[in-house]
Amino acid sequence: MATPTTAGDWIRNLKAGEHVYVRGILQPVEVLSPYNETGTIEVLLGSIRARLPSYQLDKKAQNQQVRLPAGVSLSQASNRPISPDLDIRGLRVEEAEHRLEEFLDQAVLRGLSSVKVIHGGATGSLRSMVRERLKNHPLVKTSRPQGSTRTDGATQVELN
Repeated sequence: MATPTTAGDWIRNLKAGEHVYVRGILQPVEVLSPYNETGTIEVLLGSIRARLPSYQLDKKAQNQQVRLPAGVSLSQASNRPISPDLDIRGLRVEEAEHRLEEFLDQAVLRGLSSVKVIHGGATGSLRSMVRERLKNHPLVKTSRPQGSTRTDGATQVELN
């Protein structure tokens, strides 16, 4: 893991306009401002500027124009630990969808390989939204009902 004091030479030598791969993201992103004393690098994720810790960088890419798939939104990971479970029971569908997106982004940025979304089994509206959203999500490898619940109230997710 690269830290501000152990970042590889390739990271320290990155220049604006070059492209890098970020852990968990399939396409390279553009560097906007190079490595700095805080150990972060500013990149362009679609149309969003994000400041990422250098340890999130995987490798340098060939320079090319890059566009992230529609619906992908990423933000800088905070230092807070992230739970591998997201409980959205009782939320409205719109708010639950927003929280699901943020949760998946943070889980990938933190390097989690699998997570669980607890949506409950009452009316099925949250379950339907979650499973439909996960079906073709660019950060999701697979998703399936969690087998241990009688009410089908949770979905297990394997991340890219």
